[in-house]
Amino acid sequence: MKLKTRVLIQTLGASLAFILFLSITFFVTVAKIRNSVLVNSEELGDSSAGISAYALEEQVTDKIARVAQDMALLLDERLIKIENHTRTTADIAGSIYTHKEAWHPMPLPYVLPGSEPPEGPYLHIAPGVEFGRIRDETNLAGNIGDMLRQITVIDRGITTSTIGGESGYIIAMDAYPWASADFDPRLFSWYHGAKEKGNLYWTGVYADLRGRGPAISCAMPFYDTSNGKVFKGVARSTVMLADFSRIIDSAGVGRTGYLFLLDQSGLKLYSSGRLEVSIGEGGLVEGVNFLKEPKLRSLGLSMTLGAAGMTELEMDGTPVYAAYAPIKTLGWSLGVAIPVQEISAPAMLIQEQIRTITNEAKTGMDRYILLLAGFIGLMLMASLCVIAFFSIKFTALITGPILTLNEGVREVSGGNLNREVIIKTGDEMEQLASSFNAMTGRLREHIEEIAAATAEKERMATELDVAARIQTSMLPNEFPPFPGRKNEFDLFALINPAREVGGDFYDFFYINDDRFAVIMADVSGKGIPAALFMAITRALIKNQLQTGEDPELALENINRQLCDNNIADMFVTLWLGILEISRLRLEYINAGHNPPLLKHAGGNFEFLVSPPDLVLAAMDDTVYRRREIQLAKGDTLFLYTDGITEAADSSGKFYGKERLRQFLDSGAELPLQELLPRLLADINAYAKGAEQSDDITMLGFRLSEAKSTMRFLTLRADAAKLDALLAFIGRELDKGGCPEKIRGQIELAAEEIFVNITRYAYKNDPEKQGGGFEVTVACGVETPAEGSLMTLIFADRGEPFNPLEHDDPDVNLPLDDRQVGGLGLLIVKRTMDIIRYDYDDGMNRLIIKKSW
Repeated sequence: MKLKTRVLIQTLGASLAFILFLSITFFVTVAKIRNSVLVNSEELGDSSAGISAYALEEQVTDKIARVAQDMALLLDERLIKIENHTRTTADIAGSIYTHKEAWHPMPLPYVLPGSEPPEGPYLHIAPGVEFGRIRDETNLAGNIGDMLRQITVIDRGITTSTIGGESGYIIAMDAYPWASADFDPRLFSWYHGAKEKGNLYWTGVYADLRGRGPAISCAMPFYDTSNGKVFKGVARSTVMLADFSRIIDSAGVGRTGYLFLLDQSGLKLYSSGRLEVSIGEGGLVEGVNFLKEPKLRSLGLSMTLGAAGMTELEMDGTPVYAAYAPIKTLGWSLGVAIPVQEISAPAMLIQEQIRTITNEAKTGMDRYILLLAGFIGLMLMASLCVIAFFSIKFTALITGPILTLNEGVREVSGGNLNREVIIKTGDEMEQLASSFNAMTGRLREHIEEIAAATAEKERMATELDVAARIQTSMLPNEFPPFPGRKNEFDLFALINPAREVGGDFYDFFYINDDRFAVIMADVSGKGIPAALFMAITRALIKNQLQTGEDPELALENINRQLCDNNIADMFVTLWLGILEISRLRLEYINAGHNPPLLKHAGGNFEFLVSPPDLVLAAMDDTVYRRREIQLAKGDTLFLYTDGITEAADSSGKFYGKERLRQFLDSGAELPLQELLPRLLADINAYAKGAEQSDDITMLGFRLSEAKSTMRFLTLRADAAKLDALLAFIGRELDKGGCPEKIRGQIELAAEEIFVNITRYAYKNDPEKQGGGFEVTVACGVETPAEGSLMTLIFADRGEPFNPLEHDDPDVNLPLDDRQVGGLGLLIVKRTMDIIRYDYDDGMNRLIIKKSW
């Protein structure tokens, strides 16, 4: 059979087989796609519901775990503050007994059982105690009244602040009026607990004697230490359990979620919006105990043991997720619960909606599949007819020459580049054969040329790569530099050569412990000659300076050595700076280099312009002059080569000095390791792909400075604004991580100063009385490496008054011989590290500082 016939039969047969295969494959594939889409859609609905439920579960459980932790910490913080107030009360009560001679008698109103106490501190005597026998003691103890008043005003969570004496008296201050009850403090658990423990003591939940509901108390004993250590009584702060609602109810957990409290015995005390305990017979506190409920016992054990975690269980007949965290101060635990149904409901709705959409899509899909099948069938039949026509038409014309050409290609591809193809058809096939023969001839020539060029290029590339790595290794490239040494500065540098190797270089090193050198230089020319000249210059500079020689003489010696045998007539521009670290004095010499940019702290970058000396290696008798400038903490020096300012875009326009200065100003507060790479990126963006014509080298040098922030608050000169002032100071102390003891001293000092300003600054000016004029307070925390320092500044335009010019009261004198006042300022002077006063432009300024 002839090739033409065979090719025709094979072509038509293959085409028909391909069309049949394509048709069958199409219909099978469409059917599978339809079924797969429907199955996947149903699986998508189920999967989406499952994934959504899981995601919602993860999200909600993570949220309630965070809520439990955060609310537990918030309650702990609240209770610690109450402990501090109680401890302070006990300290002052003990001080009154210890230093009796320093206090005047301070009688307080005597309140009988059943009477409503006054708005201030009051006295109550236990049943069976003769008032006349302890009158002098109660009058002395009455000095605690102002402290009790301040505590109930400052801490709204304390319902009653009291001290109970061992002799049978009670001095109390109520936050809210409530009828008093007849009782003996010495008979109560808070009194015995604190006395036996000898330290801070928290009670469990108990029924308030005055009928105000369940309560807890924080108690602290106090002593007379004037002659040994004699127990005198207990200070107590009472907190109503219902007051926890202000913290617990502030946290929202979904639509039906809620928070609850358990004490150390497993008793459920409180849940969102209501108390969960009641007062039973005999004053016993009654409620649900998780340890006695089988379904809640596991959760109760975890919470009472002080654990934190998450669990799923049934509470009040409803499946819930419950997270819990310990309240370490009391040994209690706080839980957060949210019903499982609230989490899974949205996922079920998604599943139902997907099923509805799937059924609607199924009907539409069947209709369009039928239409598409008919159309594709017609297209396949038409394609078969076209293929048959062209197969018959062109088989005879193509078969012979193609076979001949194919044989020639096969031999050439096998490596026989001398093979020639001969075709005499008088058409494009003959031209193709001629082109093929010419191509094989040129291919032989190119292969020989490429082989020689490739070998030479590989040799040069290897040498340049080695040179580039050697040059890079010569420059310091570890940042921050000098690991293990405390540097007084921040330093960063980078270099971007125009070729594999270049002539730019930078260097920095310690000449001695107090002198530090920074260098920026640019060798004329490019490539390996410039790199070699750079290496020689850098070695000469470092060797000369580290011998301790004067920098002017050192450069003159270096210049003479470079001029010797300088047959290539190369030269070096150089800027040399030497910082005397102890005095922050910078000496510098400019040998024909670009002027650096200098930024003083709080200012902008400016060019440090000075008449430049001649470049190195130009004339062997050149004299170099040293100049100097005084620097300060926070100053920044930027050195560079002209590869930056002369970087050009596609039109030949330079980057320029002004653009460089503006860019540095815009990022002046950035770290140098971030600023310099950004500058290089800006230069590349400016060039817009234009070829880099010169090396780009830059070095940033910044003197370190301590971090400090100040915040300002202006208030009316009104004692009612004390809470706002303490909140403002408290935020700054929180940021600075101030310890609780130091925090209490700072807050007490601030309170004494602010109250004195509101009382006396404007007292002799009727127009300025009534809190109508202002007090400005500045507050800030500095964080140097050795610790933290809080600075407070009080400024007012009242009468001039310098508290440092007034003598402190003598606390050792009898009370009758002492002058009134001055104790508050004495406390400030003794607790603060620094106190300073000045008066300027009609304004008093009192500055206090405290470190930790």
